Amino acid sequence: DSDGVVQPPQTRKGYDKSPLPKRLVVLAGAGHLAFSDLCLIGASQGGILQVALDSGIEVLPLIATLARDGCAPEDLAPEKGFAIIHGATSAALEEHLTCRGDQSAFFASLPTALPNVATVEQAAAP
Repeated sequence: DSDGVVQPPQTRKGYDKSPLPKRLVVLAGAGHLAFSDLCLIGASQGGILQVALDSGIEVLPLIATLARDGCAPEDLAPEKGFAIIHGATSAALEEHLTCRGDQSAFFASLPTALPNVATVEQAAAP
């Protein structure tokens, strides 16, 4: 819900236009890079962007913006985000690829079970 690159209203539009079945899990305090390990690379050296700049690599402004979004100390810590992302992804894959049954109850429980889940929305196929 803190993505500065793909604003929450854009995410909402993408979800609304997606075919059924669909789910949207929004992480509180998560920036654009919450779904990658880029915030962890070179963290002790100021982050991947700073490593690139210190190495003399010219970084375009758009790339610099992308490289910072979600990596600030006030953003959701990667480890907390990864736990949610891995759990939700695993549940969706188990449901659709291994036929383990409907995972709607699992997704519905996420905002109560995990404090960093801002919202969950689901829409089943007709």
